[in-house]
Amino acid sequence: TAQNLTALVAYLNTNYQDVSYYATVPNQLLVISRRPTSITFSLALVNFFGESSVSSATVSFDYASASTPSVSIYRLQNDAFYRWQPLNLFSTVRFSSCGNISNVPVTYRWSTFRGTTLQTQFVSTSIDP
Repeated sequence: TAQNLTALVAYLNTNYQDVSYYATVPNQLLVISRRPTSITFSLALVNFFGESSVSSATVSFDYASASTPSVSIYRLQNDAFYRWQPLNLFSTVRFSSCGNISNVPVTYRWSTFRGTTLQTQFVSTSIDP
């Protein structure tokens, strides 16, 4: 967006006024509204004679690997339990640190099977604090 571009330009102009250093851009300045497969960064330089040159680099993205969560399912009681006792399962979801997708909503759906047959009499509850 235009706001992202304005913030990025201000950051680069404030922190990198010459080409003596590698520029590191914080990922929060690269927030994008769509999922492109790549972004091209271009740098234009003008010397004191007024001569200019432009160089570009393209960065590609693989959203499939960045957005695949790691899910762990566990129960608090490690001992055996009887049929009449409730079975409480808990889970945690962790996303890869790259991709800046920590605000992606996660939906849980619990299903119970006996063999390969779905058991519809059990209640599925998902609570996301």
